Amino acid sequence: MFPLSSAPWTSPQGMKDLLSNAGVLLTVGSLIMSLLLAFTPGGPASDDPGDAGEDIGYVVPDAETQAKLTTIHDELVFAVNALRMKEHVPPLALDSHMERTAQRHAQKVAVLGTHVDSPNNVTLLQHSLPLEEASGHAFMEAWLHSAPHTAVLIDPRYSFHGTGVAVGHGRVWVTLQLSAR
Repeated sequence: MFPLSSAPWTSPQGMKDLLSNAGVLLTVGSLIMSLLLAFTPGGPASDDPGDAGEDIGYVVPDAETQAKLTTIHDELVFAVNALRMKEHVPPLALDSHMERTAQRHAQKVAVLGTHVDSPNNVTLLQHSLPLEEASGHAFMEAWLHSAPHTAVLIDPRYSFHGTGVAVGHGRVWVTLQLSAR
């Protein structure tokens, strides 16, 4: 057992190292979840009435593009939680059901080429960027330039998230669902 004085959280450098390792773990977990969602036959089903299991026509991109989408997903989730921590708001926890519905919604808008509202009772942030310009940080910057979007991102009422990232019409489409439950 370590003496309390050598615990990693007792020094600024130790805390920084601990948070860095937590970020790596979060990134790896998100990568695994994204890959599982991406390669589920027919894509994940949602609770949207008349939509569950329906083929929306989304075509899973090539491995290189899918890897970029996974990186965007992970960067965005990390950036949202880093912002929340900076604002002294607890980070969002992944809700696997919301993750599936957010991914399904992102795929739907990617196929349609336009943003649509979700019939689910959740707070929904959406944005799209050209594929060449898309990154998790670019999506975060776009939302931070909007006071209403920023207010939602740092609202302490929200505890859970689901994030979906898809490609279509030469653009990357991101859906972030937030919930208090």
